[in-house]
Amino acid sequence: MPDGMMTARLVRLLDDPGDTGFGRRELMLVYGEDLAPSGLTFNDVTTDGKPNARWAALEQPLMQRASVAFRMTEN
Repeated sequence: MPDGMMTARLVRLLDDPGDTGFGRRELMLVYGEDLAPSGLTFNDVTTDGKPNARWAALEQPLMQRASVAFRMTEN
């Protein structure tokens, strides 16, 4: 694993067509990239362990790449 990672968690809520009564069903996909190509480290993009303005600049492009990394099909 790289020293620094950027991750995006994508969740798709699924319905219950069989009316099984098990409640909400969801599928979670986790996408990750090495932070190093950005030239930044974990400490650069966080303040007191929380995302800061530098992370905000990386977040939207990361989400765009994550959203096209997976393809969902229904059977």
